Amino acid sequence: MNRFSCTVCVFLAAALLLVGCTPTDVAPPTPTPSIVVVHLTPAARTVATALNACDTALPEVQVQIEERFASQADADILIRLGVPESPPDFLAQIAVDELAVVLHPENPAASLTTAEIRSLFSGQVTDWEDYNGTAGRVEVWVPLSVDETRLAFDHHLMQGVSIVSDAGLAPDPEIMQQIITANPSAIGYLPVSWQAPDLQTILLGIQLPVLVAAEQAPQGQAAELVACLQGEIGQQALNAVYP
Repeated sequence: MNRFSCTVCVFLAAALLLVGCTPTDVAPPTPTPSIVVVHLTPAARTVATALNACDTALPEVQVQIEERFASQADADILIRLGVPESPPDFLAQIAVDELAVVLHPENPAASLTTAEIRSLFSGQVTDWEDYNGTAGRVEVWVPLSVDETRLAFDHHLMQGVSIVSDAGLAPDPEIMQQIITANPSAIGYLPVSWQAPDLQTILLGIQLPVLVAAEQAPQGQAAELVACLQGEIGQQALNAVYP
C-alpha cells in the first residue's frame, strides 16, 4: 500500500469515528401531567362527563375523581350542589340543577301540591287513596342526612316538619332511581339531572347551583381545570346534563 492510500484510510477512519460520536437528535421528555384531585358529591356525580372532557382537553392535567359527601371532602376542589351554610373562600358556579319529587310511572298522583308533598313525607298521609283513589301504603324514600339535596329539601319544603321516622334511605341518586322505578308505592326526590325519562316528576321550585368549592382560590393546574369547566368545552358537556 502506498503512502497516498494510507493517508486516505486514516482520513476515512477519522471521519467514521467523528460520525459515530456525533449525538443524534433526542426528543425532549414528555412532561408528567399534574394530578388534580376532585371530590364529587353523589348528587353532583353527573358533572363527571364535563371533568372527563376537560381531562382530555388539558394534556398537562390528570384529573383524579373520587366521590365524597361534602362533609368528608378534602381534595384540591369539591364539586357539589347548593351553597353550604359556611361557604369556603372559593366558590365558582358551573351549572344549575333543580329538585323534583319522583313517582313511579304507574302512580296516578301526577300532580301534588307542596302541602300534599309535605303531608306524604311527614307521614301525616300514609295511603295513596287519600290523593288518587288507588289504595296502597305510601313508601317514603329520602337521601342520607349528609346529602346536600336532603338538606335543601328539609329546609325549603319541610320547613321544620320532620320526615316520617320509617322513611327508607337511598345512599345515592342512582339507587333512588332504581327504588322508585321498581316500586309503584314509593315517593322520593332527585336532582333533575338524575331523573330517568320514565319517572313522573313534580318540580319543587328548589334550584341548586352546581358549584366548584375550595378552601382557597385554585392555583396552577387546578385553576386551569376550573377555567375549562367554565369555558366552552366544560359548558358544552354540562349543557347536555343540565339543560
